[in-house]
Amino acid sequence: MSDQVLRATLDVPFECAFAKSGAMNGIPSYRVPPIPTLQGVVYAALGRPSIIGSTREDRGNETEAEFRAQIQEECRFGVRIVDPPERHRDLRSRMKRSKTGNVSDQGVYESTPTQVESLIKPTYKMYIGGPEHYLSTFENALKDPERLLYLGRSDDLVDIREVSVDPIKRIDEPATVDCVIPEAGDDPELLPVEPDYLGYRNVPKPARVETVSVTGGAVDHYYETPDGERFIYVL
Repeated sequence: MSDQVLRATLDVPFECAFAKSGAMNGIPSYRVPPIPTLQGVVYAALGRPSIIGSTREDRGNETEAEFRAQIQEECRFGVRIVDPPERHRDLRSRMKRSKTGNVSDQGVYESTPTQVESLIKPTYKMYIGGPEHYLSTFENALKDPERLLYLGRSDDLVDIREVSVDPIKRIDEPATVDCVIPEAGDDPELLPVEPDYLGYRNVPKPARVETVSVTGGAVDHYYETPDGERFIYVL
């Protein structure tokens, strides 16, 4: 990994949400984008093909799965809340497949009212560390994306600005930072840091979550940019 970081401001003009999987009552949202969501924004900007729903037997997506696995291994990601969102909950219709019937049948999907949480007009900052050739490629893609970019739900547009690759230095001394840190502090939350690879990788690998402190806290080292911005990677 080079001594550089890609920084980008993610400004949501309306609302967004990062649904918590496994929730029993309603659909709450994580307060910050999970790491796989940030990676998904980069893949969309690059114009990479989707691998959702593919299987290990579907060899057409094997190259893309390997590319994403390489990014997961060679790059590091961090995130900060710049402007905290207002959290809003309302009832929305949720479509899901009925337990009976075939795809060709009428009424395969049923609608149920569900309490859904949304985050109103948040702004985040994303940090990516990794080899220089990846960072320059990501920078160009985020400045001129191949597709419309969304953050979270598929209809939640995001405005990406202030994209730059900057030098950083690692400072090995205790400090307090205000970005998401991979430790349980005063504001803990379980956050997904790796996607679910079950089904489309040669080696099945379930999703992984880590306890993080969303608003920061004490760390034993951090990274600093020339303009004095301090951050740490989550993954």
